[in-house]
Amino acid sequence: MRLDARPEPLDLDPARTALVVVDMQNAFVSRGGLLDLAGVDIGQAPRVVAAARRSLAAARRLGLA
Repeated sequence: MRLDARPEPLDLDPARTALVVVDMQNAFVSRGGLLDLAGVDIGQAPRVVAAARRSLAAARRLGLA
């Protein structure tokens, strides 16, 4: 399976591939979370969370998750 990625495509073996998603929403991208308290701009967080959801849905469709 070939993943169209940047900077170059990746060849993946579905039998040896997994997608690991860490619970980033509460600790890292929520107001009052770790990055917010550290002064990091989390304004793009909703886009990042949406991309993670799309990635997980695609992995599940392919039997990787």
